Amino acid sequence: MSVQRTRRAPELRQVILEALMVLEATLSALDLIRERLAEIEETLVNATEGGEGARAFAAARYRELREAIDETAALAERGGFNLIAGARSGIEITLGKCGQGAIAIGPVDLRAAEGLGLPPIEDEFADTMSIDRARDALAAAQTRLARASQVFIADAAMLSKVFQDLPREV
Repeated sequence: MSVQRTRRAPELRQVILEALMVLEATLSALDLIRERLAEIEETLVNATEGGEGARAFAAARYRELREAIDETAALAERGGFNLIAGARSGIEITLGKCGQGAIAIGPVDLRAAEGLGLPPIEDEFADTMSIDRARDALAAAQTRLARASQVFIADAAMLSKVFQDLPREV
C-alpha cells in the first residue's frame, strides 16, 4: 500500500482505514502466534519432565505448533498486504498536502524458523540439551513477538490519530 500522489482528505481517510485493517489482521495473528508460543513452552516443560515417549510426543507437538505459526503468519493478509510472512515491503502512506509528511509501516518476518528463530527438531528431544536449545530459542521468539506487537500497536495508534485529525470533507 504505497500512496505516492497527493490525496484529498476523504481519499486519504480511506487509505488510512485500509492500513488500519491490515494492522488489525496483523495484531490478531500476533495474538494467535503468542498462544502457539505459550503452547510450545508447555510442550517443552512436558518434554523435560517426561520420559522418552513424552519427549517424542513433545517433539511431534513442537513441529505441529511451528507449522501452525507459519500458517497463521501466511493467513495474516488483508487487502493484499501481509506484514509478518516474509514480505520485503510494508505500507507507505504519503500524506502530502495534509502537512504530515509520510507514514511507513515496515514488515517483520514472524514465521517460525525465518523470523522467530524456532529451530526444527531433528532428534525427538533425545536429550535435555536439545530441549534447552529449543527453550532458549523460544525465549528469543517471545521477545521478538512482543517487540513486533508493540511496534504495530504504536503504528495503529499513530494512524488512528492522523485519521481523526483529517478533515472529513475537502
